[in-house]
Amino acid sequence: MSIDDSDEVNVRPGGVTMLAVFEVISGIFALFGSILLFNLPRIDAEIVGVNQGSVTDIFGAIAILMAIIGILSFPIARGLLQGKGWAWTLALVTSVLALSLTISQVVIGIQGLLALATDIIVQLIVMGYLFRPTTKEFFGK
Repeated sequence: MSIDDSDEVNVRPGGVTMLAVFEVISGIFALFGSILLFNLPRIDAEIVGVNQGSVTDIFGAIAILMAIIGILSFPIARGLLQGKGWAWTLALVTSVLALSLTISQVVIGIQGLLALATDIIVQLIVMGYLFRPTTKEFFGK
């Protein structure tokens, strides 16, 4: 008995499962990071003795973006496991946003260059994997 092309089952690539797990873990870290960032300006302002207005605005904006990414990561992970095309798109968008946030955090001095290099490598691996032909095929792209 042979299987023709019409009977092929769209099997989830193993890397997609790892990507979904990574999505959940990074979402948890993003949520915790956003909580820390909401509190960091107040702590820094008290230690340094400066006006916290502008610092709070910058940290608050980054914290809100991190919280959004963290919250979105859970449905994205589920969608990745199910092979949903929208999950592929959102995983790519959140990966680009996470990369942008890391760069902005280095510029304003929240993270060091090691964190920047690590995050760049991880996000580039994620983006590269999303564009692999077998991965795109699984998501119908």
